[in-house]
Order: sequence, then C-alpha cells, then structure tokens
Amino acid sequence: MRCLICAIVEDEPLAVQMIKGYISKRPDLTLVATIDNVYDFHVIIKRITPDIIFLDFKTPGFDGDVDKILDQISPNSIVINTSASPLSHFRNKEEIENDNKVYELLKPFSLGKFNECIDFLLAIGHIQ
Repeated sequence: MRCLICAIVEDEPLAVQMIKGYISKRPDLTLVATIDNVYDFHVIIKRITPDIIFLDFKTPGFDGDVDKILDQISPNSIVINTSASPLSHFRNKEEIENDNKVYELLKPFSLGKFNECIDFLLAIGHIQ
C-alpha cells in the first residue's frame, strides 16, 4: 500500500490539530507540511508534491480564485476544501461539476466524514 503525501493549509490551530489527528489515524496518509497562509503555500508547493492538499479556502492570502491554486499544484494533486463555506461560495455550479480535482469536507467534520472522503477518492481512482 502506497502512503499518500498530505499537506494542510489552515490558519485555525484547532482545525490543524483535528486534521493532523485524523491523518495520523490512517496508515495510508503521511503529513509532510502544515502551512497557515496561502503565501507560504505557493513557496512550499514548489518543493513538495502532495497527493492531497487540505485547504481552508478562508485562509489568509486566498482571494477566492480556486483556479489560481489549481494552476500552481501538480495535476496529480487533489484539493479538499476544509472551509465552513461550500465550494459554491467560491465557484459556479458548472465549474464544480466539471472539476475532479477539488472536493470538500465542510467544517465541522468528523473522523467518519474524513474517512468517507478519503475512501471515496481512493475508490474512484483519483488518488492511488
């Protein structure tokens, strides 16, 4: 079993702790970076290529342009919006339906919902 590389982009310390805890409970996930703003994310993402990026779309430095983020990451990376705001707040319905690189776990989410999301992505083959 391959271990999936994860990064967290989140400015809320309690949310960071929660997501770190959830990642640590899965033997198929490894956390390599925790970033509290989008500015540093742009620098770090050039050095690492995470399989999964847990990104709070309300993190400082994020202007709501999801495509700008997607243009900077590897085409093999998946972004999971961990904001309390749904994707529809940031993208129109057509963009959401046509994109298989951005998913969401709306805050607050449980370990069960976290596992469902990861298992779903593995099952549909978006991450391997």
